[in-house]
Amino acid sequence: MTVPNTAYAAEKKYSHELDKQYYDGNDLGANYTKEKTTFKVWAPSAEKVYLKRYTTGSDIEQGARVISNLKMLKGDNGIWYYTVFGDIKNTYYTYIVTTDGKAQETCDIYAKAVGVNGNRAMVVDLDSTDPDGWDKDKHITYDSPTDTVVWEVHVRDFSISPDSGVTDANKGKYLAFTEKGTTLNSQGVISTGIDYLKELGVTHVQLLPVFDYATIDETQDGAFNWGYDPKNYNVPEGSYSSDPYDGNVRINEFKQMIKALHDAGIGVIMDVVYNHTYTAKDSSFQKTVPNYYYRMNKDGTFSDASGCGNETASEHAMFRKYMIDSILYWIQEYHIDGFRFDLMGVHDVTTMNKIREAVDKLDGGKKIILYGEPWTGGTIGTSQATAVQSNINKLDNRIGAFNDKIRDAIKGDVFIAANTGFVQQGTNDSDVIDSIQANNTKTTTGGWANQPSQCVSYVSAHDNYTLYDKLVLSARTDQNFTDRDDELVDMNKLTGAMYITSQGLTFMQAGEEFARTKKGDENSYKSSTSINMLSWSNVEKYRDLVSYYSGLIEIKKAFSPFRDATTGACERMVFAENNSDGLVAYTLTNTEKKLKSEWSQVALIFNSSTEEKEVTLKGDKLPSEWTIIANKTSAGVKSLGTVKGNTVKVDAGSALILVDKSSFEKINLTSDKCKVTIEYKDKATDEIISSQVITGKEGGKFTTSKDESLNLRYDFDSVRGNESGTFTKADQTVTYYYNKFDGAVGKVTVKYMRAGDEAFGMAAQEIASSVTIEGREGTAYTTTVKTIDGFELDLEKLPDNTAGTFTGEELEVVYYYKTKEADKLVINYYNKNGWEKVGAYVFTLDDDDKRNVISAKSPGTEMKKSSEDGWYTLTIDASEAYCIFTNMKDPKKGIKTDKSSTGKGYSLRGTCWVDGDGVIYSGKVTAVYIGDDGKVLDKKVMTGKADGTSSYTTEAMKFDDYELVKTPANANGVYTENDIYVIYNYSEKYKVPGFAMPLVIGLSSAAVVSFAGAVIALISTRKRKAKRGS
Repeated sequence: MTVPNTAYAAEKKYSHELDKQYYDGNDLGANYTKEKTTFKVWAPSAEKVYLKRYTTGSDIEQGARVISNLKMLKGDNGIWYYTVFGDIKNTYYTYIVTTDGKAQETCDIYAKAVGVNGNRAMVVDLDSTDPDGWDKDKHITYDSPTDTVVWEVHVRDFSISPDSGVTDANKGKYLAFTEKGTTLNSQGVISTGIDYLKELGVTHVQLLPVFDYATIDETQDGAFNWGYDPKNYNVPEGSYSSDPYDGNVRINEFKQMIKALHDAGIGVIMDVVYNHTYTAKDSSFQKTVPNYYYRMNKDGTFSDASGCGNETASEHAMFRKYMIDSILYWIQEYHIDGFRFDLMGVHDVTTMNKIREAVDKLDGGKKIILYGEPWTGGTIGTSQATAVQSNINKLDNRIGAFNDKIRDAIKGDVFIAANTGFVQQGTNDSDVIDSIQANNTKTTTGGWANQPSQCVSYVSAHDNYTLYDKLVLSARTDQNFTDRDDELVDMNKLTGAMYITSQGLTFMQAGEEFARTKKGDENSYKSSTSINMLSWSNVEKYRDLVSYYSGLIEIKKAFSPFRDATTGACERMVFAENNSDGLVAYTLTNTEKKLKSEWSQVALIFNSSTEEKEVTLKGDKLPSEWTIIANKTSAGVKSLGTVKGNTVKVDAGSALILVDKSSFEKINLTSDKCKVTIEYKDKATDEIISSQVITGKEGGKFTTSKDESLNLRYDFDSVRGNESGTFTKADQTVTYYYNKFDGAVGKVTVKYMRAGDEAFGMAAQEIASSVTIEGREGTAYTTTVKTIDGFELDLEKLPDNTAGTFTGEELEVVYYYKTKEADKLVINYYNKNGWEKVGAYVFTLDDDDKRNVISAKSPGTEMKKSSEDGWYTLTIDASEAYCIFTNMKDPKKGIKTDKSSTGKGYSLRGTCWVDGDGVIYSGKVTAVYIGDDGKVLDKKVMTGKADGTSSYTTEAMKFDDYELVKTPANANGVYTENDIYVIYNYSEKYKVPGFAMPLVIGLSSAAVVSFAGAVIALISTRKRKAKRGS
């Protein structure tokens, strides 16, 4: 199928000709007053434009009808306009734009309010949407972006968890941020919600997309998506409001959220996604001015630097204006304090600098924060310089970018789960040293930032693995994401100490400070609620980690060199000469003008090794004595003791932050944090096995608990001190005493192997990391089956000890896998266009993108109607291919196609569903019921859509001769694209433990019968006792 390049030619024409019709007015959209409303739209290529008015935002609402269809007037510079007299607020409208003889109905790209699902704009009286006190609400600003600590969160994730303490009506909504006094499970002890943020000490929250996006059906509740699918840029998302049908409600509740955060002293940064739209072909931009707002390829398809099917053309005058207008609108109408630009590398440098210039002209605008991702998702479609990392030096110094260098140096390559960084005893010392200095071009090798104000220092964000998941996957083999692992917690603390004190704007993913896990989900953009939500119970479970992060934030705020926007602090850093693998140390001196109110000198030492290290500090006029403000367990501005001299020892796997003692005592900073130390001691020796430090404000409540990780080798004895209570000015200590367990501890190693083949001389091969579990002798164990790409569990070779009892000996459980057979391609397509005859043109692509047709030639093979309304299906004898869906009604008159936004067609594999919102793949769950003799008692296979919400349920089965050992943790869950194995382990009933029929060679038949009778009698007795419950 040859695609004409008229669209590409049109884009080139538009970029020169239509830009000449640039309109500089600030009145695009619906301009409302009680007396009249004037509508204006820029559509220079249109032959005619109609204004279509509605009573409601959709046809499914009561009273839905068309009010009028009005022909708009054409003015200068491509403007179409119409004035409706009278008060018409809260009515809805669209434009019908005719270009090249084709009429298309579209929402206003300058819409300020919309109806449900954003298909119709609404005439809105913005003043009427203001909450009480809005006129007094003020921006939260700082002198420099480097003064800030940003906490990134998704609106729904923030409060949807059952333990959030937020009222049910507001869970997952904007209004959750307005609730004060929320606590974990509403028990009144552990703060959650906005109170938690105040205690943590962050300066800003960054909200994942909150503009109106396309991938959530607002008429339904419970769906999830990150929101990087823009539909209406200047309107809040409706699914987070209490009423998505009324365009006023989402605006009012969004403003309430902003005001509540501002009242708490917390600024709001908005994640904006101007680099692409959810769809190009059917977007309001494309319908209004075809092929103008997007970059086009020479073959007429949409360029795709976003990796999402299209990329916008920021260098085109009216889209540049649109971006600027939109940013200014959010600042002025919603009091937004900053913006994070998704895939900022797609936008041209000139546009980004012009946004900065426009924002700076506002009152207080120079303190509005701007930063973004300095990369793209594909090949860029313009020759102009764009805001990628190599061009950051061309941007204003107050436009920042995420520093992937520090992220990967500290924790390892973000795209390789097992790759380690500095904190996992890695060797990225030189990379760490450069990253601490914000990878600036003045003091580091290969730097990219002009100065730290351009650097966002971080290690985790919504993309990729959470920090804790990354640590599990890179430092452990068991993939245990939920149980506390103190060594990983120490790594988490060390990570925080390194990047929070580094130069640049500090940024963290919500929950990084309490070991947030997504159960190893690397890309949870549409995963289940249980995967994405903040589990507030982790605040209690990891309260020492929360306290540590809070203390680090306190330290950053106290010492201005940590917040220097220039390279001044970097130039004063002196790194120790005897750095070795896993050890970085440096000193940093304050400037003279700050010495009256701040510490004069600090030293920072980071030791990721498994051993205590000694380092000799270097620097000018080092003090003879230091005060410790952060160590392995605690951080803050209070003294944790002193160190004499400049040769210092630092514990394994920890940070040590020191302040020169003289200025520390002179400044005498105060803190509102009160401290409780929790010690876990061996009662016999009084030695500390482990310890934690938690902090809180005076009068606040605290709880402590036993250390469950000690249960293997210790038995709890007693506790001294208040297990729960209130924080006081005086430090408190709670001590848990344990007795050492003197029995045997067993070990089970679980291996995952591909079976060998003697005929081909192929030995068995381990295809995934083995897992070791431990338990006390005599206690039960169960093992877990891993999902391994390209392989499936061999049910014919299951071990007979998948579950059992720990013994004094080391046991080995081996799961064998076989190569997974490719599934046939089963294509399911939702006929959203209403075609009478649907075809599928299926092909593969070679290295030169030449098509190799699998189905019939264009227009393809006719698809069959499925049992589901509107769906069509086709099975292809291939495992994966590309597909273009066609209208086969009358091929001679031309074939209408649905090619997907990439132009190549949809890339499909296995069983999949194409519904217009992208591709959903099939997930498979295999429930296997195994006896302790290795026998497969039964198995059940279930399939479902891996759409992030479709769930599966398995149940235990009953067998005459076996009884269930334990219900597996994943008995119920949500389908994923990876195969899931649910293993039910059973033990044989009435089995005599450790008993085996002896070999009876040489015995008479009578003796054998007599022996067998004794065994039968013994088993019969056990049966009777079992029935009596003994």
